[in-house]
This record gives sequence, C-alpha cells and structure tokens, in this order.
Amino acid sequence: MTDFYRRKLLHWQPEGAMYFITFRLANSLPVEVIQQLQEQLKLERESIRTRVSGVEQANKLYQLDKKYFGQFDAWLDRCVEESPRWLGDEQIARIVADEIHQLDGVRYTLMAY
Repeated sequence: MTDFYRRKLLHWQPEGAMYFITFRLANSLPVEVIQQLQEQLKLERESIRTRVSGVEQANKLYQLDKKYFGQFDAWLDRCVEESPRWLGDEQIARIVADEIHQLDGVRYTLMAY
C-alpha cells in the first residue's frame, strides 16, 4: 500500500520503501538564502506550469525539485563561521541521537545516521 499526502510538498510513502532524510538545524542557513531559493523555485515552478502539462510537466517539476534540493544541500555543506554548531555540544547531540533512536523498530528501521 502507498500512502499519499500533501504538506508543502507531495509525499508518497510506498510500503517497505527505504528513505534518505536530511535534517536542517535551526539557523543553519541564513534566512536571506532560504527566502531567495524559495522565491526562485516558486517562479520556476510557475513558469513550468504555464508552459507544459501532463507527464512532461511532472518530469520537469521533479527535475526542478532535484535542482533546488541540490542548491539547499550545497549551502548546508558550506562551513560558515557564523553558523551555529549545535551538534558540537555533546548534550544537544545526545538529545538528537536519543530522539532518532526512540522510534527505531516502532515506526522505522534505522540503518545509519
């Protein structure tokens, strides 16, 4: 069975599928960068929706999402001195690790983090 729902993005969850999840900690990206990328994505999405339809539209929107995921990811990989280093604090890192492990075996099978 495949679950489908919508929040900000579409979500398909095929039963038994494997997922790669990225967490972004608060303040890890400058607000201006997030706003700029989101605005560019919105404009490009609107352009695609007005130019093409059907399967071609779905494919172009998928490629666009991949492109912007890559851009967000590239920003996260930058080592900016002003960025907070939350996980460098052992207490905070332990809280995060405990939360990740809390539902292991209940809602998911954790393979690595």
